[in-house]
Amino acid sequence: VFPAILCLLAAGTRSGGFGWVSLATSQGAFPHQWTVFSELPFQAVGFVTFVLSGLILLGYPPFDTAFSAPELPGGVLGKLTAVQSLWMRFGRFYAAFFWNLIAVIVYLGAWRLPDFLENILGGPTSFSVSVVQAMLLVVKTQILMLIETWVSVSNPKLRSNQVTDFCWKVLGPAPIACLLGAVLYVVVLG
Repeated sequence: VFPAILCLLAAGTRSGGFGWVSLATSQGAFPHQWTVFSELPFQAVGFVTFVLSGLILLGYPPFDTAFSAPELPGGVLGKLTAVQSLWMRFGRFYAAFFWNLIAVIVYLGAWRLPDFLENILGGPTSFSVSVVQAMLLVVKTQILMLIETWVSVSNPKLRSNQVTDFCWKVLGPAPIACLLGAVLYVVVLG
């Protein structure tokens, strides 16, 4: 969780505030205006670190050593009834959805639509624009989840010590460098 918080701080440094609206309005509707592709090279590192820390926190493959059957007989889900297992799976899905929703809002343009499309749909305050913005946010989140699932099932499972080494050696220093770089960039060039 600590690397993710540092990545969010770096993104908030770029946007000038830490509220959802300021994080979203600092980005544009097109990919070259998103935080992940911004003028700060540190934001792409922050995005990858944020997503990877979420995968580790939620126990997605290949980082699912705590939830896997080889680590524990029957795995964590082995002692649950069918209904409890169903609720556990729903909880993991919605936790992953929420984590990716945060990643989309902070790094991937949030709900921003091009100005000409907002004008076609009736102005920025119309109900139809709000519906399209909500649909765009859900679609971006689902696409990010699909990419994560594709990457997670195409990579071999990691051992517990490999996940720990990755956390200490990559996910520890990367967000610190990202935050320091973002602060220096804003102070020197901002």
